[in-house]
Amino acid sequence: ASVIPPGYEAYARLLHPVRASLAKGVRTVRWREIADWSGVPLQPDSQFHSIAMPEIAPTGPPPWKGQGPERGSLDVTDAHALLEVLAARTRTPGDCRFLLWDGWGSDSALYVALPGEPMMPAADPVPPEVRYGPRVQLPGRDYLLYTGPIDAALAFAGSTGQTPNLWWPADRAWCVASEIDLSWSYVGGSRGLIAELLADPRLEALPVSLEQPHSWVEGHVVALAEQGVAELMQSGK
Repeated sequence: ASVIPPGYEAYARLLHPVRASLAKGVRTVRWREIADWSGVPLQPDSQFHSIAMPEIAPTGPPPWKGQGPERGSLDVTDAHALLEVLAARTRTPGDCRFLLWDGWGSDSALYVALPGEPMMPAADPVPPEVRYGPRVQLPGRDYLLYTGPIDAALAFAGSTGQTPNLWWPADRAWCVASEIDLSWSYVGGSRGLIAELLADPRLEALPVSLEQPHSWVEGHVVALAEQGVAELMQSGK
């Protein structure tokens, strides 16, 4: 309950997919596909490394290359599907609150100009009166606050690719939380809402309780990291 408020009947984790680069585009890879590859069952409290870094190496190649899932933001395709479900589960879909962490850096972003030309600042998607105005302050995080209809959750999706870190309707029928360091989002709401999310084939969701820790690491992963550090220190590069 340090990430999403307590008090809802039920909760779910929406697992952010991996985007695998291909020669002709990008493919969405779900956690279950990676779990099938690694042979490690997907559990309600599984971390991404639980299934991506198995203790016994699989025989076949992994179904993705590169980094893991996006952290701190819903996948845009998943966000569209989620909005469709959530809109029908509130009496106030036209009146929602959205908190966006103020540390994403869109106010100081740069793009690379043509060779020989100076770097130029990119347009800040946040209006100056909001950027330099007051913040919503929560432990360890400061947020920009904006309001609007439920579709405003996608207000920044086309520019920075970022969805809100916390958002809820005025009637507080549900709440969505995408903590900046986590590769999944939490949704709290009625039992009916959570059951609908768990059954939606467009999303990859797992049931979760407030008693489950949001982050932990298996012993063999810790040992692998320590081995890698030791090898780096020994090689000196």
